[in-house]
Amino acid sequence: MSHEEFIKYPTGKISKGDFCSHCGKFNSRQVCYDVLAVWDKKILLIQRKQEPAKGYWALPGGYVDWDETAEECARREFKEETGCTTENLELLGIYSDPKRDDGRQNVTLCYLTRLENNPKTKFDKEEISDLRWFSLDDLPEKLAFDHKDMIQDYKNQVKQ
Repeated sequence: MSHEEFIKYPTGKISKGDFCSHCGKFNSRQVCYDVLAVWDKKILLIQRKQEPAKGYWALPGGYVDWDETAEECARREFKEETGCTTENLELLGIYSDPKRDDGRQNVTLCYLTRLENNPKTKFDKEEISDLRWFSLDDLPEKLAFDHKDMIQDYKNQVKQ
């Protein structure tokens, strides 16, 4: 299935709740992991180069692979998209509102990582247009999906 078909038909040709006659897999919601990286009172955002939400700013993240733990996925996606590695991950929250994205109804677990020193970032130029550190008080207007909610949850946590 092409990327465009997946966006247009997020559940594919298998009805919701049915099994694929070819592979036997159940048609269900997908699980993603995002990473909110903090350094020097700033957060790291990527600018998406591809649909969905092309041109919008987002937290680094993506889909879990087979035989991969939640933490392994978060670390892999973070490194693939930013060039940074991290060992310290703390669950920030689970985001499962069926309306949280563009109709694909992805469930996302968002992890928080605090980077200790000035990270040397380099981004995946096929998936990402730009990568920047933003002050929590000066975020870009165009944030993808429900990442504004994730950032607000972090801000609320910092206030406590």
